[in-house]
Amino acid sequence: MFQLLVGFWIMNLGSPIVKHFFEVGNLALSNNIFTDLYIAVLAMYGIQEISVGRRTHHSKQILLGGLAIIAPILLSLLALGLIANPKTMMFAANLAMVIPTIMLAENGLLLYIGVFFYLFRNNRPLQCLTVLVFAFLDAGINSGFAFTGFLISQALQTDLISGGQSSLTTF
Repeated sequence: MFQLLVGFWIMNLGSPIVKHFFEVGNLALSNNIFTDLYIAVLAMYGIQEISVGRRTHHSKQILLGGLAIIAPILLSLLALGLIANPKTMMFAANLAMVIPTIMLAENGLLLYIGVFFYLFRNNRPLQCLTVLVFAFLDAGINSGFAFTGFLISQALQTDLISGGQSSLTTF
C-alpha cells in the first residue's frame, strides 16, 4: 500500500508540471488513479482485517479494519468542511495533496464498487446486484438533481425548470 501512496504523491507533484507544459485552455488536470487504488486497497485491507479479527477474536484487528474503511470517508468530510471556510481553504487543498481523500478521487464514492466486489467475491448474484445499485446511484448523482432528473430527458428537465416556457411540446 505504501507504493500506492507514493504513486499518489508523485502524481500530485507531477500534475502541475504536466499542466505547465501541456495547456488545454482552462481545462484542469485532476486525475490521479493512485487515489482510487489506494482507497480501494485500504478498504479491502480493512475488510480482510475485520474477517481475520472476527475469526481469531482479536478486537484490535476488527477496530483497525473498521478504521481503514472509515478513515478515507471521515478525512473527505473533514476536507469538505475545511474547504467551505475561506480561512482554511488553502490548508484543505494542501491536506488533500498529501492525504488521499474520496472527494478528490477520480471516481468518488463509486470506487467502492471494487470493494463490494471483493466483499461478495464468492457470491455472483450479490456482485450483479452491486452493479445494479451503483448504476442507479450513479445515474441519480449525475443527473444534477439527485434522482429528480432520473430517467427523464434533458429537454423535459429544461421544460420543467422553465415552467413550461420552452419549445417542448408533447412526447
